[in-house]
Amino acid sequence: QVLLAHADTSGSPELFAEALAAIEKMGVPAARQGWLKSMKQRLVGIEADIAAAEILRRIDASDAESRSVAVNKLLAMKRAGRIPTDRMAVRFWEVLLNHAENTEDPALFAEAIAAIEKSGVPAAKTEWLERMKLRLKALEFMKSRKAAEARRKK
Repeated sequence: QVLLAHADTSGSPELFAEALAAIEKMGVPAARQGWLKSMKQRLVGIEADIAAAEILRRIDASDAESRSVAVNKLLAMKRAGRIPTDRMAVRFWEVLLNHAENTEDPALFAEAIAAIEKSGVPAAKTEWLERMKLRLKALEFMKSRKAAEARRKK
């Protein structure tokens, strides 16, 4: 467990996975299975942080194609349940929030806002988050309005 704690703080998924495998091999009492499950989820989060950092590092803000590729990769990570849990979590969700706004996807927009809030919002971003919540209401309104217009045309 000491090795696991060191691996966790070092951000090394290989070391973390190795320590976790060694602990599992020794046997984990039934009372500690919840802890083991949370450590496995932690490993997924560490690996997702590294993958997201690599994807986000390659974005060229002036190149729509690189942004599109990055968003598609982040969406694939999300669908696979590989969601960053640490230092990349907020940035991951901010990129998806921006994508949701551009594609007028209120469901993804709401999910991103909730995840950003859960990650902890620094005081400097509180006002920004409130504006995003208002934008979500506008997206939801526009979606319902478009749906009503489509029903009328039928």
